[in-house]
Amino acid sequence: MPRWVILAGSAMSGVLLLAGLGVLVSTARAAAVPLRALTPAEARRLAQLVPSAQAALHRLRAALARRGIQTFVGQTAQSFEDAAKMYATGRSATKKSWHRVNRAVDLYVVVGGVPDLRAQHNDLYERMGAVARASGWRWLGTRLLKNATTGATFTDPQHLEWREGLTWEQAGG
Repeated sequence: MPRWVILAGSAMSGVLLLAGLGVLVSTARAAAVPLRALTPAEARRLAQLVPSAQAALHRLRAALARRGIQTFVGQTAQSFEDAAKMYATGRSATKKSWHRVNRAVDLYVVVGGVPDLRAQHNDLYERMGAVARASGWRWLGTRLLKNATTGATFTDPQHLEWREGLTWEQAGG
């Protein structure tokens, strides 16, 4: 579990600078929203995760709803072939996708009842990422990523990994 150190600001002021992350995070809370029920397709995708990631994702979705953020469960499992295709076309920065070992999820924020599949709401993804990191997830953030083979650049703010301290090889990759 990450340990947070306040470098500037305070929980009372509504803004914190978190040590080691170099990011400002608003501590102001939005009004809680009901936890959005999963569609059958989302439930099937969630069930593809390893059991500990399934439990962690249920907890994360509930924590986000308490903070006013509804979510949509996108891709979880991924075949070797699909991972290779995404890398070859510049849609991934690595060949070692944690989706392949059932420890990653593309979790989209929902705005106006619609999943933000194009990552247009960076503010919500930043809030989601802060909660995810505090909950033990690895979050890639909203920074620009680059595919070493094609040179393509992209962001992947919906991508979360449940590593539990494991290396790629230990996770079965």
